[in-house]
Amino acid sequence: MNKLNDKLDSVVRTVLEEYKWHRSIFTECSNTNAKLYDKLDTFTSHIIAVTKDLKALFSGNTSYVTKTQLQLHNISEALAKAVVHLSEADEKQTNVILQQMKFIDTYSGIYFVNPTPSLNNSFEVYRDGSSNFGFGGNWTLFQRRFDGSVDFNRSWAEYRDGFGDLDGEHWLGLEKLKRLLDTERHELLVVLEDFDGVIAHARYDKFMIGNEAEGFKLKSLGKYSGSAGDTQSCVPNKIKTTVWDISTCQDGNLLPIEVRVDPN
Repeated sequence: MNKLNDKLDSVVRTVLEEYKWHRSIFTECSNTNAKLYDKLDTFTSHIIAVTKDLKALFSGNTSYVTKTQLQLHNISEALAKAVVHLSEADEKQTNVILQQMKFIDTYSGIYFVNPTPSLNNSFEVYRDGSSNFGFGGNWTLFQRRFDGSVDFNRSWAEYRDGFGDLDGEHWLGLEKLKRLLDTERHELLVVLEDFDGVIAHARYDKFMIGNEAEGFKLKSLGKYSGSAGDTQSCVPNKIKTTVWDISTCQDGNLLPIEVRVDPN
């Protein structure tokens, strides 16, 4: 009987120990599950929040796209109107520019010109935009004499390069004159005045000279018109030969005060 009781006690103790062990395992699992559920709840909350954010972002982007499309539409309409206004303004501006160009054409003064852009070598000229002496405006002066302030008894190099003051008496220079004449056909106008102030002129419609190697020789004058007499003596001798002398035309009292060129 005692042995049976001992075995029974042993079995009870074993069952109790296993129960305690399973209970501890169950408790641990319960705690773990609780933690997992907590984490799951947190994760679910995050998912819900992110979903809301995504919906809000999508809704915001849709509004942004719609707003942008509206802005682009408004810009397109504004550009279309601007094109119309620009066309109208362009026509007005063109008229203004044309009027300004007419004014510029009547302005006498010193201008920069570059007849041969490939040389990248511009130079100054005096352009008479007035209708002095009744010959119209926009002539380029390459000889101007009116008060004797400049000595025209100069060397060949000076006649080639030019001398004097463009605002006063001057000789532009044969090299520069040649560059001007090479661009297109030019007229030549020689304005002369006698001691009594009587003005005469000689005008030629096709003025051409040679280069420096040719001594800037006169090659063409073209058709003559004017009141000074149809004679080449009205043309400065420096162009005809290589020796400068004041020309006198047919009337020995007529001296050239201005020699001009202009495209025709």
